[in-house]
Amino acid sequence: MEKLPDIIGIFLVQLKKDHKKGSLVTGGIGIDGKLLYRDSEVPGDLARFKKYSGGRTIVFGPGTYNGLFIKPLPHRNNIVVSRSYPSELTEIAPKLYHINDLDNAVLAAREHFPEQEIVVGGGEPVYKKLIPQCKYLIVTEVYGDKEADRFVTIPKGMFKEIERIEHEHNGLKYDFVIYERIVPVNPELESDGS
Repeated sequence: MEKLPDIIGIFLVQLKKDHKKGSLVTGGIGIDGKLLYRDSEVPGDLARFKKYSGGRTIVFGPGTYNGLFIKPLPHRNNIVVSRSYPSELTEIAPKLYHINDLDNAVLAAREHFPEQEIVVGGGEPVYKKLIPQCKYLIVTEVYGDKEADRFVTIPKGMFKEIERIEHEHNGLKYDFVIYERIVPVNPELESDGS
């Protein structure tokens, strides 16, 4: 059986200052359509996002795409998902596509860009639906106390931490963490036929 491209989740999440490291379950990702932290507050986060999303296909909800970007992100295929869009992948500008459903987005990405991993770029409903399908989570964990109205949850027991690099900037502690899936999404799909 042909191996399907991996799906990777990438996000910055705020955890409580006293949160026990390695026990990520739920944290804030945004408020009022904006990210909780800017790159100037969390140096290296934007460069990390570019590193792990560049050369791949990235899937966004319309709120995240329209709120954070004014044009397609360079060096990636950008798929924006909204129920008001067509059911077939439609290119509306170079490297910018619309489609009506997250399942259709993943299928279309695998069909049209089979050599590329799929990156889950947010927001909250996109993460909720696609994190359970991710092989890796590229997470910036910020230990802060800003108010949030958008959250991400990582299902307990589904991922294990494989890398953590601790940082601090102007008194704000944050870690760059990579989690790897330990429970198969669908054993039949992940089998290579051998």
